[in-house]
Amino acid sequence: MKKKIKIILVSTLIFCGTVIFTNSTRSQPKSGSEFPNILIILSDQHAGWALSSTGAKHVETPSLDRLADDGVMFTNAYTTSPVCMPARVSLMTGRMPGELGMNYNGAVDNFYIRPTFGDLMKNTGYDTGWVGKTHLRPSADHGLDTVVDFNHDDARSIMESLNFIKKERDKPFFLVTNFMRSHDIAQYARKLANYPVERLQKLPQGELEDPPPEDQLPPLPENFQIPEHEPSVLREKVVPAHPRVYPLVDADERTWREFRWAYGRLVEQMDADIGELLQALRDAALYDDMLIIYLSEHGDGAGEHQWNQKQVLYEASVRVPLIIKPPKNRGDKHIGRVDRNNVVSAILDLMPTVADYAQVRAPSMLHGRSIRPLVESADSEAVHEYIVSETTFGSFAEGHHGVTGRMVRTPQYKYIVYDQGDNREQLFDMLDDPGETTDLTVRPQYVQVLQEHRAYLRQWIQKTDDFFDRVPADSK
Repeated sequence: MKKKIKIILVSTLIFCGTVIFTNSTRSQPKSGSEFPNILIILSDQHAGWALSSTGAKHVETPSLDRLADDGVMFTNAYTTSPVCMPARVSLMTGRMPGELGMNYNGAVDNFYIRPTFGDLMKNTGYDTGWVGKTHLRPSADHGLDTVVDFNHDDARSIMESLNFIKKERDKPFFLVTNFMRSHDIAQYARKLANYPVERLQKLPQGELEDPPPEDQLPPLPENFQIPEHEPSVLREKVVPAHPRVYPLVDADERTWREFRWAYGRLVEQMDADIGELLQALRDAALYDDMLIIYLSEHGDGAGEHQWNQKQVLYEASVRVPLIIKPPKNRGDKHIGRVDRNNVVSAILDLMPTVADYAQVRAPSMLHGRSIRPLVESADSEAVHEYIVSETTFGSFAEGHHGVTGRMVRTPQYKYIVYDQGDNREQLFDMLDDPGETTDLTVRPQYVQVLQEHRAYLRQWIQKTDDFFDRVPADSK
């Protein structure tokens, strides 16, 4: 009952905010090169490491590499939640999932959240569209002029995106288009594990070729082993509760290597499809003057720490690719740069960044910040002191079963805490230990660092009205 009341109150406040927001940002249609056309390419389950331009081995992504050569790649970009629907609601609203009661897949069916990214751009004078997977309430337009909603068809994403982009109009366009081939790894895992029924089903976008001989499979990741002092709730409660989500829990090393091989092939196929769309834009002389942003809603464990799928707060799950290609002549001297220093929220910072390029003020209730300064100058000051991600473990059929967690990422450290079980906290030095293999919470010399990150999380909880109340107290 308490939860329902909170949802109703949040929805009412958001609805009221929509009226204020709409009236305060409406403007005459924009036109001309001063206001760029904007394309956001959103993928599903593409981990931040799986790009050849950032040093990934056994994965080749020439299309996204070329996009990065024309813009800036952020290697410390994170989702707000490593779960599909919470991440997408967060992207569309610029708010944290838990703040809106959207903690796990399926929760959004209970209410409709406004204002949205679509509202902002539509009321700014853009022709707005969404192509492909929304994974949101299907009856809502989300403030968009055009919604073409479908799943698991990247070829159609190319076609529908070009249909929208090439449409005659007297104002600039804003389009979010979705690519999903990397998400097929979830089904591939179930096939590898001979999961009942699904082992005979085809991958949504077609089968992969047969895997190569074992000696040609990629090696296990360097951080394949489960970290010492890992929070007990992950393997003792979460994994057993969701066998369909985590079917490789008892897999041998050869199976994990094939899983990692398959993930690389799926990412490569998606990269080729994205490349086809980008080349069509170049051929039509549209590419140079557009703002193009590539990101993913979350990653996949891909065998790191013997984890497949998402939801966990390890890097492979929660860190995502983020590439921003600015319009021509806006930051050109810094093009082709890889930003390895700044921590950014790929989801929360998206709306403020796009608003910055569209020359409109972002809604005041947003928690993200424009990272345009970081795109246009390598010498810009940091936008964030820290960023936060959250998770609630659950599934469509079962909802969540009470396991929640939070992550705080600063330029050097990463702090994780779950709400139950033994060894609830983890602390990693991401400069010395990017694979998250050595937990520093058990080392006395890191007590001050641990307490600082707890303080950051408490600050964030108060700022966002987060329901998470299990940050450990500092020892005296």
